[in-house]
Amino acid sequence: MLRRAVELLKPDQPERTDARIKLADIFLDYLERSSRREGEIVDEVKRTASDLIKANPKSIDGHRLQGRLFFVMAADAATKHDDDGKKNLLQKAIAEFRTADSLKPNQTDVVVYLARALIANLQYDEAEK
Repeated sequence: MLRRAVELLKPDQPERTDARIKLADIFLDYLERSSRREGEIVDEVKRTASDLIKANPKSIDGHRLQGRLFFVMAADAATKHDDDGKKNLLQKAIAEFRTADSLKPNQTDVVVYLARALIANLQYDEAEK
């Protein structure tokens, strides 16, 4: 129903942006818990994050969603034993979460994922901070 709401709302309505963000978060929750990487879902999250950042380079949600997507992709690379890909994607995730945190510090939905990405990248001291 949320996807349908996004389709029905006009692009200039703020409610549409809010619905897209919520839908992207739901998709990311699904991707984190699933072993399947459905291209359509990944593409929609990428598009949402990109559109948010393009509309406002200081979009906290855009950087947070982008970071979460990189984190999911890093986990996928780890299951494929692609250590270089995992490391690169974790660095990108960390950079996006740090950007989001710098725009609005100490937001739970940012710092929790930042800590998770830092732990996955074996940066325990940084994660603890």
